[in-house]
Amino acid sequence: MIVVIGGIYTGIFTPTEAAAVSAVYAFFVAVFVYKDMTLSKVPKVLLDSANMSADAAVHHHQRRDVLSYLMTSEQIPQELADWMLDKGLGVVAVPAVREHRAAARRQRDGAVVDRADHGADPVSRWR
Repeated sequence: MIVVIGGIYTGIFTPTEAAAVSAVYAFFVAVFVYKDMTLSKVPKVLLDSANMSADAAVHHHQRRDVLSYLMTSEQIPQELADWMLDKGLGVVAVPAVREHRAAARRQRDGAVVDRADHGADPVSRWR
């Protein structure tokens, strides 16, 4: 642990590299110090580990897809942005933000969104 944290804080390696160092250290300790694992079991352990990592990645991706669907279908980002801008918590002075907000409002209200008028002030025209 001292090597991992010390290596990160001193800049010798990144947190990702520290994870690799700790995995090599754990392998060394399990095989040569505690002798919990023999060298003949190493390929099976590596294969099982890869399978568990792949399963975790697939399940994480599926959860993320469900969350993205819910956020989109319930228009949570748009509602949150509208609330923040109404409370004066957003950056209203940026023309791109105003244009995006106005286009989203027009599209929600059933209007055909024309992107050719980026230079005009869409908020005052469509409120």
